[in-house]
Amino acid sequence: MICKIVIPTTGNAEMLERLLQPWAASSFCWDGIEIVVAQNGDGESCEKELAAYKKSLPIRYVHFAPPCKNHALNQVVEEDPDVLIIFYDDDVRVDVSAIEQYIQAGKKYGEGHYFGGPVEPEYSGRLDMMLWPFVPTCTKGLYLDRKDEAVLDHQFFLGHNWAAFAKDIIKCGGFDERLGPGKITHAPVGDECKIQEAMSAGGCKAVFLPSCKARHYVDTDQVTLEWSRFRAFNRGFIESLFQTKITSRFYTFLRSVAPSISLFLLKILCKAIRKQLTKTERYSLFHRISYTQGKLAGLKANRKFHNSPQRLECDIKLNANISK
Repeated sequence: MICKIVIPTTGNAEMLERLLQPWAASSFCWDGIEIVVAQNGDGESCEKELAAYKKSLPIRYVHFAPPCKNHALNQVVEEDPDVLIIFYDDDVRVDVSAIEQYIQAGKKYGEGHYFGGPVEPEYSGRLDMMLWPFVPTCTKGLYLDRKDEAVLDHQFFLGHNWAAFAKDIIKCGGFDERLGPGKITHAPVGDECKIQEAMSAGGCKAVFLPSCKARHYVDTDQVTLEWSRFRAFNRGFIESLFQTKITSRFYTFLRSVAPSISLFLLKILCKAIRKQLTKTERYSLFHRISYTQGKLAGLKANRKFHNSPQRLECDIKLNANISK
């Protein structure tokens, strides 16, 4: 085997079929490639829907009980350390030519490199453009001012569309199971950023592949002011969480007081001048408040995060905790 395509999911069969149908209908040669759909959590299984594709695609379904995307990814990555792994989310559409480009780039550059391409959003409807300055990159899409393939010292690629050698991921400790989507993680974001930062720190170079484009489905009904404020909260939370472990209780207190005071003043300011601000200015203030709240919450959670193991100890213990 030369390549493994890993698609994490919680059981979104409709989106998975949207991705797999064009692949099954193509004349692409799948020799040496395996597609692994890795489901996590207790959602409805999508194994039955995937069975229809086994005649035309080298597909394998696996299920991991812990509701943690990164736990499922680690289990699949560690199956075979000598392969290139392409990561796609279950809500993207990708042409098979991008798979071939990833494989060729892997052969060309070898280990010590990780790869990624542009991500183009596919909106289900009209997006509220007042929210545009505040939504994250996963909603806006990823574009670089480059038309040609390029090796970069560091570049963050979206988790929807990137690739790396299993051995390089394992060398830097694997995916942090305290982060990413899942009912039991400390934060629902920051996982791909952390693993790519670790790979860069370990000497890996990023390779941008402009032809490896993925189209990411975005449900615009979910892109609301409340959602974008939640993402701003998460951004502040992750920034504080990723800081060096806070060991002094007094220092923790001081670091917590400043955001609390800032938040208090921002709320007072918001109430005082709300009627005098434009809608954009109000949105900006709302997001600043949410970001500050996230910074404060991250500071409070910092010590607990750094004291917890990066990997789940075992599925049995985890499931026992969940059931309590």
